[in-house]
Amino acid sequence: VVDEKAIDWLCAVAPDDFGFVALRAKAVVACRCRQEQKAQLVRMVRAGGEGARVLAIGDGANDVAMIKAAHVGVGIAGKEGMQAVQNADFAIGQFRFLRRLLLVHGRSNYRRMSLLVCYMFYKNVLDRFCQYALTSESGWSAQKYYSEVVTQLFNVIYTSLTIIFVAVADEDVPRFVAERVPVLYRAGVRQAVYTHALFWSWVL
Repeated sequence: VVDEKAIDWLCAVAPDDFGFVALRAKAVVACRCRQEQKAQLVRMVRAGGEGARVLAIGDGANDVAMIKAAHVGVGIAGKEGMQAVQNADFAIGQFRFLRRLLLVHGRSNYRRMSLLVCYMFYKNVLDRFCQYALTSESGWSAQKYYSEVVTQLFNVIYTSLTIIFVAVADEDVPRFVAERVPVLYRAGVRQAVYTHALFWSWVL
C-alpha cells in the first residue's frame, strides 16, 4: 500500500526497486494519488512489465492522464462527469460491466481480428500471385491480368461478404460460457490464437 508521499519518494529515490517490487506483487493499492501519479504508475508498468498489456479504468477527470497512458483505456459514465469516457477507448455504464467487456467482447474481438488478418493476407496473396504468374509468362510485359474495376469488385463485394458473415456469426463458445469461465481468456493473454504457424498456414 502506497500513498501520495510514498509514491513521490519511491519514484525519486529508488524508482527501479519500486518497479521491481510492484510488478512482482499480487496487488498494489495506491491511495490519495494525484492525476500525474496515476499516469506515472501506468507508465512504470508498461516500461517494466515485459509483454504487459495495461488497461486503465476511471470515472473522473483526475483519471484522464492514467487512461491515456495505458494501452487500453476504459471510462465509466457516472456522477463525476464524462471526461473519462471522452478520453477512453471504451465506455461502460458501471464497473461490473468490465467483466463482460473483457471476457466476452474482448476475447471474441481478438479471435475475430486474428482470423481477419489471416484472411486479408490470404486473399491478397492469392490475388497478386495470379498477376505475378501472368507477368512471368508474358515476358514481364506489364500486361494486367485484372482490370481496376474487377480488382475493386473482388475486394468490396466478393471477399467482404465472407468475412462480414464470419465476424457476425463466429462464436467458439456461447457468450454466457465465456463470461463464466475466465480461464478461456488466457489464450489471448498468452497470444496463443494468432501465431506464426496460423499465419503461414493461411498464406501457404
